[in-house]
Amino acid sequence: MIAGEAKLSPEQLAKVLPKFDFDPGLHDDDIQELVKSEVFMRGAGITKTPVDINAFVDGSYARSAGI
Repeated sequence: MIAGEAKLSPEQLAKVLPKFDFDPGLHDDDIQELVKSEVFMRGAGITKTPVDINAFVDGSYARSAGI
C-alpha cells in the first residue's frame, strides 16, 4: 500500500523506511526546532504575530501516555 503511494518498489521502500524516525514523543529538541521555525517564519513575514511555543505546546498528554 505504501509502495504504491510513494511510487517505490517494495524493495526500494524496504531500504528507505528504516531511515525515518516515527517516534511520537515530544522532546526538548523538537520544541527548540519549533522555536527556530517560529522565528524564521516571523522573520520571513509568513507570520506576523509572535507565538510563544512553550505556551502553545502541551506535552502533558504525551508524558501521561508514557511517550
